[in-house]
Amino acid sequence: MPSLRPLSALLSDPVSRAMLAAGGVWLWDHDLTTEVTEYQPGFWEQYGYSTPELSETFDFLRVVHTRDLREITKAWRAHLDGETPTYECQWRLRTAGGEWRWLQSRGQVTERDAEGRPTRVAGAYTDITSVKRSEQDLATSNAELDAVYRSSRDGLALVAADFTLLRANDAAISLIRRLTGVEISEGESVRKIPAFAEERPVMGDLLGVLGGGADVRPRVAAGPSGGGWAEFSYSPVLDPAGGIFAVAVTIRDITEKVRLEQARMQTLRLESLGLIAGGVAHDFNNLLGAVIGNIDVAAQSANDPDTAAALSEARQAARRASELVQQLLAFAAPNPPLTRRIDFASLAREMVRYAGKIPGNRTPVREYLPAGLPQMDADPNQLRQLVLNLVVNALEATREQGTRVTVRAWTVTDPLEVSDELLLVQQPAPRYIALEVSDDGPGMAPETVERIFDPFFTTKPTGHGLGLPSVLGAVKSHGGTIAVKSVPGEGAAFTVFLPCP
Repeated sequence: MPSLRPLSALLSDPVSRAMLAAGGVWLWDHDLTTEVTEYQPGFWEQYGYSTPELSETFDFLRVVHTRDLREITKAWRAHLDGETPTYECQWRLRTAGGEWRWLQSRGQVTERDAEGRPTRVAGAYTDITSVKRSEQDLATSNAELDAVYRSSRDGLALVAADFTLLRANDAAISLIRRLTGVEISEGESVRKIPAFAEERPVMGDLLGVLGGGADVRPRVAAGPSGGGWAEFSYSPVLDPAGGIFAVAVTIRDITEKVRLEQARMQTLRLESLGLIAGGVAHDFNNLLGAVIGNIDVAAQSANDPDTAAALSEARQAARRASELVQQLLAFAAPNPPLTRRIDFASLAREMVRYAGKIPGNRTPVREYLPAGLPQMDADPNQLRQLVLNLVVNALEATREQGTRVTVRAWTVTDPLEVSDELLLVQQPAPRYIALEVSDDGPGMAPETVERIFDPFFTTKPTGHGLGLPSVLGAVKSHGGTIAVKSVPGEGAAFTVFLPCP
C-alpha cells in the first residue's frame, strides 16, 4: 500500500488532539492518484473497524448507505471539477455491528499536479447522528401536530401582535365563514371579522393575552344576524426570549349546545309555569263549578225574563271561563292521550274546514294533505285541538296583514332533516308525520318567538295565551317535537313532528 503523508505532524500537538476530540471532528487525507485515504487514528475503531480494512476507496464505499452514494459522488465531482469551493456531504455509515450512523463530510483540494489537476484532498468527518435523530424527532412531532391541526373539528388560528392571521386550519376558516359570513385568508387582518372588531370583547381578550394577562378566560360570542354561537379560548405564543409575539386561538362551534340549553331552559320554565298554572286552574275550576251551580239554582226561581236572560248570560260566561280553565289544565297537567288508530290527513282536513268557517275570517287556507299519509296511534281530541289552534293562530295573524295560510303534511325519517331548531327532544320512531302551518302575516321578532309557548303570553288584544301552550302540551304527550320559524314582515311557520309506525 503506498504510503501517505501522515497526519501525525498535525496530531502531535496534544492541544490540537483535545480540540478535535471535544468537537467530535476526525481528520482524513485522500490521495487521488492511489485512491487511498489516511484516517485519524481511532476513527474507524469507534465503529468497530480497523484502519487497514477500509483505507481504499472501494473498501470505504462498502460501508456507505446505497441511497447516499449518488449524493456523495455528485458533491465529490463538483468540488474536484471546481464547481464548489469545498466538498460537503451528509451520508450514512454502517458500523461493524450493523447500526447506521450519520456523518457530515467536509474537504478541500490541497495539492494539484503541474497541469492543475487535483491530486490530494484533505478534510474532516463529524458524527451528526444525534442531530439527525433530533431533526427526525422534530419532523415526526411536527407531522403529528400538523395532522392534529388539519384534522381538528375545532378552529385553530394563530394571530400575530398586529392582528394578522398567521395561520388557520380549514375548520377555523369554515367556522368563521359560517358563523359570521366573512371570508378571511392567512395574511389578512382579523379585524375584518365582526367578533374581532374594535371595541368588541374578543379584541379585548386578544389585547389582554398579548399584554401578558394570565386570567383571560374563554369567551362565548354570538355571530351576527343569528349566525350561531362560538367559544373562543386563547393561549400566548412565546418567542425564544420569553416575549409574547402571537396568540393561539381555538374557535369552537357551540351553536347546537346553546340551542339545546335554551330548549332545556324553555322546558324547565314551561314545567314550572305548568305546576303553578295547574294549581290555580284546579282551584278556579272548583269555584266556577260552584258559580255555575248557583246560577242554575237561581235560574229555576227567576220570575221575570230580564233576570232569566241575565242569569243565562252569566252561565254562558262561566261556561266559557270553564273551557279556558280546561285548556289551562290540559297544558299544565295533560292527561295521558287516549290513543286509537286514526287517519291524520282526514282529521286535519276536518279541522281546516272548521277553522275556515270562523266568523270574520277572510283569508283562504291552502291545504296539501295527501290521503297516502300513514295512520297513527294518537288521541284524536288532542290532535284536533292541536291542528285547530295552529290554523286559527295563522288566520288571526293574517287578519290585518297577509293573504294566505298554508297547511301541508308529509312524512320524514328525521325531524332534523327539516329543522335544526327543535323545541323538544322527540321520541325515536321509524318515521314522523310533519304538519306545517304557515302564513304570510306580519311575522314575529326573535324575542316574541321565545315566549309564544308561555301560558298567558299573547300579542292579540282579545287573546288568552293558552292556544299555543296547549299545542306544545299535545305534541309533548305524543312524543313529538315542534319547530318555529318566523321573520318580521315575512310571516311564520309552525312545524309539528308526530311519531308514527
